[in-house]
Amino acid sequence: MVLEGVVTNVTKFGAFVDIGLHQDGLIHITELSNRYVKDASEIVTAGQIVKVTVLSADPRTKRLQNMFFVSACPQTRDQKDR
Repeated sequence: MVLEGVVTNVTKFGAFVDIGLHQDGLIHITELSNRYVKDASEIVTAGQIVKVTVLSADPRTKRLQNMFFVSACPQTRDQKDR
């Protein structure tokens, strides 16, 4: 399932994306690109709107199991709200 979300935090090991669930989902740095990425901030920034693929979720713990980066949308949340 492909969903649109907002990057809420970028760390050295990946990016957290809010897709409207109880908790933000983590996209691991290895899932952000097909090439080697030293820092997730090379690919995404906080506030950026992105599309992600969710492969599975655990309803018991309300956690996403696997999320993959699909693409960046052309505008950030701040630009969209103006």
